[in-house]
Amino acid sequence: PRSRTAPTTTAPPSFAWSALRTRYGSSPRRKVPRVLPLIAYADGSGTISTMPCGCGVSVYDGDDGPCILEASWYLGNGTNNHAELSAALVALWMTEPFAARPLIVRTDSMYTIQMITRPGGVPSTAKNATLIRDARAAVARRVVLFEHVRGHTGVPGNVRADKLAGLARRRGVAYVEALARRAAHLVDRSGDGERFG
Repeated sequence: PRSRTAPTTTAPPSFAWSALRTRYGSSPRRKVPRVLPLIAYADGSGTISTMPCGCGVSVYDGDDGPCILEASWYLGNGTNNHAELSAALVALWMTEPFAARPLIVRTDSMYTIQMITRPGGVPSTAKNATLIRDARAAVARRVVLFEHVRGHTGVPGNVRADKLAGLARRRGVAYVEALARRAAHLVDRSGDGERFG
């Protein structure tokens, strides 16, 4: 009788595997390992460059697996595009210990996908040039695929990343408001309305 052996690795869902093979399969320098990819949902939250922004990332062990990593980072002042790019970069950084596994980054920002995957160099005068270069360098070291997901449509991973980004931005707003209250308190204590130096 013929013996049956269990596979030693778990293949990712066929759509992800075919997309990874299409992206990297013909490259002689990179071999796509047949292991379950990590799925990272990345989202940013910001308004205008003079207001706080934040990013959120939620990483899953495969499409149907559990959430294994999360991040909610306050980024200082910045635009929504800055926050979206930062979220993708945070996803790349925080999954670096798992670089042997393919990574699928899902984001609702076409700007982020286009800036990171567009061929050619990044002009030094481009907005967010440093973030774009850092993200491209992180992508070049491993097998990464970017996928666009529609925002605010109930995709659980994207909803979670959006909440984490919103929390980070609100922490920044609260921090700025606390600083403003403290500055107003110092001015009031001076007695004559002059600021302490």
